[in-house]
Amino acid sequence: DPLALSLATLAALVVVGVVVTRLRRRAPRRAVELGWGCGGARVSPRMQYTATSYAEPLVRIFDAPLGVSRSVATTTADAPYVVRAMSFRQRVRDVFEEHGYRPLLRAAARVGDAGRALHNGSVHRYLAWSFATFVVVLGLAAR
Repeated sequence: DPLALSLATLAALVVVGVVVTRLRRRAPRRAVELGWGCGGARVSPRMQYTATSYAEPLVRIFDAPLGVSRSVATTTADAPYVVRAMSFRQRVRDVFEEHGYRPLLRAAARVGDAGRALHNGSVHRYLAWSFATFVVVLGLAAR
């Protein structure tokens, strides 16, 4: 009988739910402690590593090939050793873009400009190029 089977399933689910709820209430709560507190109270987002902190040792090692430029500007108060404000600026040239990517783009633009001269919209010229390509391929295949 489907009705009896449905009621038996519902009753079993209720019994399982009651048992799980009582076991959860009886189980002791676990205290969550810091796994590694850096010797301090809590770790805040200001204390996390950033991309700059990971890259700084590499930038210091490879500063000559990368072309790193640094500037430090200080504003002093009345006494020369009392600093009122300080700003630090560091710039790393993108060597791969300047010496690899941009020349490649310039070469591709030159090839495109040369190709544009071949494609002026003339159907007769397109047919001539197709025929010439066909003759060259036929000649290479005949060898």
